[in-house]
Amino acid sequence: MVAIARTRSEPSAVERDGEHARWTFGMVAPRAWCAAGGREPWAVDAEILVAGASGRVGGELRFVQIEQRRIEDGAGNPIVEGGDHGIVQVVAFAIDEPGSIEHAFEVAAVRETRRHGCARAVRERHALAGRLVISLHPVLAEPDLVRVAIRIENLTSWGGRGAAYLAALESTQLVLGVTGGELVA
Repeated sequence: MVAIARTRSEPSAVERDGEHARWTFGMVAPRAWCAAGGREPWAVDAEILVAGASGRVGGELRFVQIEQRRIEDGAGNPIVEGGDHGIVQVVAFAIDEPGSIEHAFEVAAVRETRRHGCARAVRERHALAGRLVISLHPVLAEPDLVRVAIRIENLTSWGGRGAAYLAALESTQLVLGVTGGELVA
């Protein structure tokens, strides 16, 4: 059985240069931006119950990394802003015995340029860093049930410059599966 857990059920506005740039679902913002007064969460939590105390829980954290695209002249000045695009990133995880595990993940920064007539096309992505904290604990009142708690944290550096959405985990989702048990709630 597979379940998809979305991190938010309502849209969130992300500021870009003081104006609202977009509405997104499931944004997990950089921790440093939140500490500086940002309005979005830097961590989100999900909890589920699994029937079958010997079950193995595995899944994927899925999110979108923002890629900026533009055309520049030979001096590096933007000629055409190509807009933002999303690149889907996936982090796999599994836990099969009671306790907690931490799973750090990183997505490398990317800057690609290629000739485009007398100009150049540029694609850029900010480096991302985060952590999954996953715990599996029996429910004392119900011996056949196990509580699975998953915390997603965005630990990406943000130096106070630029839009925070470029360092965010956008459209964040958890896809979960159980072997030797079943998802209850």
